[in-house]
Amino acid sequence: MGRRERPVDPADGPMAAFAVELRKLRREAGGLSYRAMAARVPCSAATLAQAAAGDRRRPPG
Repeated sequence: MGRRERPVDPADGPMAAFAVELRKLRREAGGLSYRAMAARVPCSAATLAQAAAGDRRRPPG
């Protein structure tokens, strides 16, 4: 089992709101691990975890 996720306030902006919704979808899917989620989508488990933490930023460019 991984670490407990820190709270994220969706009012903190679009990244935080996305993180809250991603966490909600993860719970609704039965609490899949980020590794299991990554096997189903075209991104890594680390990217999903960062997004769910509200930390993932789009690279400049």
